[in-house]
Amino acid sequence: MIKVLPLAGLMGLLSLSCASECTDMGCLSGLDVELRPPVDGSGVSSLKVRLDNAEIACSVAPEANCDGARLSWEGGQLRAISVDKVRPEQVEIQLLQGDEVVRSATFTPTYVAQYPNGTDCPAACERSQLVLGD
Repeated sequence: MIKVLPLAGLMGLLSLSCASECTDMGCLSGLDVELRPPVDGSGVSSLKVRLDNAEIACSVAPEANCDGARLSWEGGQLRAISVDKVRPEQVEIQLLQGDEVVRSATFTPTYVAQYPNGTDCPAACERSQLVLGD
């Protein structure tokens, strides 16, 4: 014998099967700094990033990375700096060639909640997108 479900019952079953669930998929709080225009790697020897009272400092070489910060390189040019697992209220960045400051800026980041599982699930992190220009 074949049972026929009323249309309302069938729609209810379909909506249950399509409902999204919150998962453990997450993201990292932090900040991303885009360099506009990108900086030629041969013109920068070191990087200093001050996050409130903490500092990240490292030597920079084309295609190299930095302990505490991720550097995004393309074609020998430094395009972005990312720092994860932080949420500073004040950020100061300096790119140096020897003792000379090539580019620098101080930011008060604005953080945006990220929802990798959709807006019906709790925010997993907050990130700030910054631009360091000439």
